[in-house]
Order: sequence, then C-alpha cells, then structure tokens
Amino acid sequence: MHNVFRLSDQRLPDQRQQSAAQLSTEVEALNAARDIVGRIRATLNDADGDKRQLFKVLSSVSRSGLLGISVPSDHCGADIANAILAEVIALVAESAVELGECLKSHFQVIEALRLFASQGQHSVYFSHALAGEQFALASYGEPEHHEPSTWPHLTADRTGFRLPPSTVSIAGGFWDWIAVPAIDPKGQHVLTLLARDTEGLAFRPVVDSLPQDQQPDVWMDIADIHIPADNLIPLTIGSLELSIWASLSHLLNSSIDLGIAKSAFADVCEHHRKAKGEDMSARVIVGQLAARIEGASAMLERAGQKLDIAQVSASADSALQASLSANTAAILAKDAAIAAKTTLAGISKSRGGDLTSRHTTQTQAETYPLNDEIHQLNSVELGGFHIDEKPPSAWPFGSR
Repeated sequence: MHNVFRLSDQRLPDQRQQSAAQLSTEVEALNAARDIVGRIRATLNDADGDKRQLFKVLSSVSRSGLLGISVPSDHCGADIANAILAEVIALVAESAVELGECLKSHFQVIEALRLFASQGQHSVYFSHALAGEQFALASYGEPEHHEPSTWPHLTADRTGFRLPPSTVSIAGGFWDWIAVPAIDPKGQHVLTLLARDTEGLAFRPVVDSLPQDQQPDVWMDIADIHIPADNLIPLTIGSLELSIWASLSHLLNSSIDLGIAKSAFADVCEHHRKAKGEDMSARVIVGQLAARIEGASAMLERAGQKLDIAQVSASADSALQASLSANTAAILAKDAAIAAKTTLAGISKSRGGDLTSRHTTQTQAETYPLNDEIHQLNSVELGGFHIDEKPPSAWPFGSR
C-alpha cells in the first residue's frame, strides 16, 4: 500500500494558522481571482508545465480570501452574486481546471451549509471558510452521478453516529473539511462533515500512473469512524432548497466548461495568428467559436441572476426558473467547450500532433471527455420540461 498516505503527512501548511484576507466586494473577489491566475501561470512557467507544483497555489487561494466570498453577509462574508462566483471559477479553470474543480467543490459545500445547516453550524463553519479553510464535496463513483440508495447508513452512537467503512472520491488538492453524503438512522439524507485530521481516513490516487499531487481526484478510504451529531447537515428531499443547491451545482459546472472553452479558444486564436496564407474559413471558425463562448457567458450571467432571485425569495416559480437557466447554461458551456477542444484537436492533428494547449493538461483531457454524460442529463432535463412539463430534477448529485 505504498500509494496510501495520511492527509496529515501530505498537506499544505495548516491553513488555520494563516491570515486570510477579508474580501467585501465583487471587484475585490475578481481581482483576487486574477491574482491567483497570475500565480498559476507563474508556477507552471517556473516548473516548465510540471503540474506537481500546481496545488501549492491553493495556499495562496486560502490566504486570498476567495474561500469566504459566498458566505452570507450576516456572517461577515461578501455574499457575492452568483454570476460573479461563476466568473471567479471560470477565470481559475481557464488556467488550471484542477483548481477550478477544487473551488467548485468548496462553494457547493458552503451553499449546502447556507441552505440546510442550523444557525449554530453557520457560525462555526462559515468562520472556518472566512479563515481560509477549504471544504470539499465527496462523491461515490463518478462525480455528479450517484444514487442515494448506495449511500452508507449511519448508526447511532453515544454522542453522535458511526459512519461505516466506505470509499469516496474528492477533487484533487488539499482540504480542511470533507462533506460525505450518508443516510442517518431515521432514513434522512445528510452530509457528514469530516475534519481532514480525523482518525480513520486514508487517501490514495485514483490514477496510479500520476503522482499524488497531480491527481484530478483522490480516493478517500473511510474506516468505521465516529461522527459528532453537530457534524451532520440534513438534506431535505423535495424541498426548494435542494432545487436551489442543484441549480448552483449546474452553474458551477458550467463555469468549469467555460474556462476550458476559453483556454482552448485562446490557443486556436494563437495558432491562426501565426499561420500564413489562410483563407477566410479560419475567420469564420474563430468567429463562430467566439459567438459560442460569448453566448455561454451571457447565459451563465442570466442563470446567476435567476439563482440570486431564488436564494433571496424562494418560491416554486423562482426555483424552477433558476433550474431551467442553470441547465441551459450547462448545455451551452459544454457545447462551447466541445467545439473549442474539437477545433484545437483538429489543428493539432493537421500539424502532426505537435500543438499543445498552454493550460489544457492531460489530466484535464481525461477528466472532461467530449461525450459527457452530465451534458446529456442536462439536455434530458430541459427536454423533459418542454415536452412533458416535468420540472428538472431537484437533485445536486445528478438525475434521480
């Protein structure tokens, strides 16, 4: 078991002892994200593209204050608009999709806390986020696809519960808190929050051929461990809150794809700038890609606005409108990513495979195949609404 390691032995300096900046405006959040992008590019340039150094940037993310920008204002957070949150993730994902995934997972957990946690839990966990601590949403099997029928069942313990042995995957990086889905003794769907130094947790790479600090995802093996009662976050199935959480998940997935599309598009444009004697067809292709990306960006902004409304004034209609817009944004962003990556791949093939995107890594290519099942699910959700008048699934883990 040489590839099994304790998180306490393989991690960044303890973020609890670091001083995180307090961001209070959307401009500050975007400036912090751009600073992180600069650090990502400097890290990759210094390491000649070696991704082993990339996750060290997470230490800067922690200190930047970005991990607290979605915390509600009544808990001293910036509580920025969802469109800006999506833009922050897209900016980071354009340079390093792995770090974009880490941010997406973090903000999913923060939203779950906002929607479902108690006031006491808000005070505790939001303060951790504002201090620069990172949360991660664990998944069973493929990310965003999991039926709760296979979630582990908690058993009652003297001062809380016990989580039976299980294995989950987490977006690669380093974490302070891991949210693991489970079923409590009453049959309620819950998230169990595990501190990174909890005894009984072991971590190993998903892809054995990659070093641990280059992993797109990491397996976490959970022994039979105790869970304090205050570490459980109940998920109310069928609620407006769950639909809102699902919409945020779709929006953040869209942000990742938009970042991928912009990265590939930049490389396509760079190639054509250097090419000699090209006809008008190249301009047509680039123009069409630009229109796809701009359309996806506009839809992300619209979906973010709809989600803002649903969060402030939750109703059946506002939750439905947010869901429809978020699913639409997911489809358009994925379409843009597929078109840009396909165009870049065609250029690379015509040049004998010697064109490599500056920011698109092998890990990224493997994690985001062109025939994406999530893309199909978003399409099915929208088609089902327009044909059968069936609202999209209010479920953040995929279609139920």
